[in-house]
Amino acid sequence: MTKNKKELKATQIVGGAVGAVIGAVGGFSLMVCVDRLAAEGNKGSAIVAASLAFILFALFYMVGLIIHEAGHLVFGLATGYKFLSFRIGSFTVVKEHGRLVQRKFTIPGTAGQCLMTHESVENPEDMPYFWYHFGGGFFNIICAVIGLLGYIACENKYAEVIFVLFCGVSALLALMNLIPLNMGVPNDGYNIYLLHKSALNRKLIFNSLVINGMQYEGTKLRDMPDELFEGADAHGGIYETSIACIAASQKLDKHDFQVAKILFLKLLDNESLLELYRNECKCELMFTRIVTGDSREEAEEYYDKALKQYINVTGKTYIMRKRLMFAYYLIIEKDREKAQLEYDKAVQMNKTYPCRGEYDSEMELIEYVRENFSE
Repeated sequence: MTKNKKELKATQIVGGAVGAVIGAVGGFSLMVCVDRLAAEGNKGSAIVAASLAFILFALFYMVGLIIHEAGHLVFGLATGYKFLSFRIGSFTVVKEHGRLVQRKFTIPGTAGQCLMTHESVENPEDMPYFWYHFGGGFFNIICAVIGLLGYIACENKYAEVIFVLFCGVSALLALMNLIPLNMGVPNDGYNIYLLHKSALNRKLIFNSLVINGMQYEGTKLRDMPDELFEGADAHGGIYETSIACIAASQKLDKHDFQVAKILFLKLLDNESLLELYRNECKCELMFTRIVTGDSREEAEEYYDKALKQYINVTGKTYIMRKRLMFAYYLIIEKDREKAQLEYDKAVQMNKTYPCRGEYDSEMELIEYVRENFSE
């Protein structure tokens, strides 16, 4: 068993234990709420109370997410980071030309994200990382303490419900994010662990943040300096494979499809590749096989029910999914009507897509396919 696979298995075991603790905390919070809201001896009121408790729990979870991402934002700004976007669900706020605008985007496996960049360190290995990653969970811990103190101090049963839910949800979010876990997507605690462990990891994540910042400002991958992609390793750890995925995407941006195909194949050979990266690589390999003239069977090697579902979910906000399906319908299916529908949706995304450089590159690829494969 490789080192990466051992680490993944260990985090899955820890994840199961943490999940049990999280379930206990959540269950206790809901039990207290139902007990306070239900009328004694009335079964009907207990059902109403349970329903109300779950609704309030969901509401406080959303509030807790906003507080969590605000913690990343505050501590990021305090340690020299620059704001790029703030996302809860698919609702995204982006800074464009000095003003905040609303966009739409989502990433599978994440409920929110505060995306920032950093350019003020002389050596990437010295980038400040702890407080930016710890800040979200720290804000949740503060909220959990406030909720606990309020619960202890108050005597009104309805106020107790509010405080216990606020405390419980905040504690859940702190546990979920600060205990190092890699359950498909590494959480804040796991990122802190990896960045503390390796100077190379710090350099790689710094480069990825710089790449993000440049793309949000409108720069295409093909126009970025090669040193930003140094350290890419298709069979390395999380950050090496992350840069490797971006490096492969850079080849796509240069329309060097054969090389991109080779790089995505190498990434898929890595058994420890994050599931998010694996799905992205499957999609991009499918695209490169389509445009390089491979057979339908080769193009559809990974196009199973699970990948179709992933494409359907990410296709709602990912411009690269529109590019993939446009090529698929146009070249493989020979269905101009469906291809045109994907093209039209891609054009409409111009109003909602948060990353200008990425959008412009993707539309160029779509136009390339349109110009070279339309009969």
